[in-house]
Amino acid sequence: MRALHLTIDGEPKILVDPVAERLLGDDALRSIIANIPAHGRGAPGLRSQVVTRSRYTEDNLEDAVRCGMAQYVILGAGFDTFAYRQPEWALPLRIFEVDHPSSQHAKREQLDAKQIFVPPNVVYVSGDFEHESLAGALRAGGFDFAKPAFFCALGLLVYLTMEAVQSLFAFVGSLAEHTEFVFTFSEPEEMLTPIEREGRRRLAAAAASAGEPWRTHFVVEQLISELQSSGFSRVEIPTADEIAQRYFDNVTSIPAPRRRFLARAIV
Repeated sequence: MRALHLTIDGEPKILVDPVAERLLGDDALRSIIANIPAHGRGAPGLRSQVVTRSRYTEDNLEDAVRCGMAQYVILGAGFDTFAYRQPEWALPLRIFEVDHPSSQHAKREQLDAKQIFVPPNVVYVSGDFEHESLAGALRAGGFDFAKPAFFCALGLLVYLTMEAVQSLFAFVGSLAEHTEFVFTFSEPEEMLTPIEREGRRRLAAAAASAGEPWRTHFVVEQLISELQSSGFSRVEIPTADEIAQRYFDNVTSIPAPRRRFLARAIV
C-alpha cells in the first residue's frame, strides 16, 4: 500500500516511502499495479488508512523528539520502513523494532538482499505479544525504563486477544511520565455501514485464511475507558473530519478515512 501510494497516487502525497518500493521490488510492484482492478472499490480507502496511520505516527513522533524523546518502540514492526528512511530529526532516537523472530528474519534477509542500510540506532527485539513479557524483551534490548518512550502499534491490536491488548495497555501505561502510545484500532462490525461491513468481512476472511484472524475490536468509549484505567492521563482519538482537515485538504487521488481508527495516549 505504501509503495502503491508513491507510484500511482497523485500529489500531494500523504506519506513518501521510497524504501517500501525497494523492499517490494519492481516485479512485485508491476504485478500489483496490473491487478488493481481486481482489488475492488475498497482498495483506495484501505491504502488511505495505511499511509495516514504512518504519517500521523511520524508527525507525533517528530513533535515528541523535539521535546526530548529519545526512545521509539515499534510494536509488530513487520516491514515498517521508518528506521531506513529516518530524517535528520530522528537521529538522536534509539529505535526498537519488536516482532516475532520469523518476521524479523524475513525482513532482515530482504534488507540485506536489497542492500538497504541498517542505521546504528536500530535495535531488533524478538517477542511474542501473546506469550512473552514485553518488558523482559525490551530490557534485554537495552531499553531505559527510567526514561519516556514513544510506542506505536499499527495494524497490530486487531490480531491480538483482548487479554494481550489489555496487558499491553497496562505495561505502556506504567512507564515513565510523557511516554506516548499511538496505535490503530478496529470498531466492532455492528458500528459499520453495510458497505463498510462487506469490505471488512472480505479483509477479515483474507487475514483468517492466512492464519491471522482478527480478534479484538473497540467501541471508542470503551477504548478511552481502558486507556484511562491503564494509567494514561490523556487520550486523543481523532475524528474522520479532523484527519481529513489535517492531511487531505488538497488530496484528490485517494479518499480520506471515513471512520475513527487512530488513537494517541500519553502517560
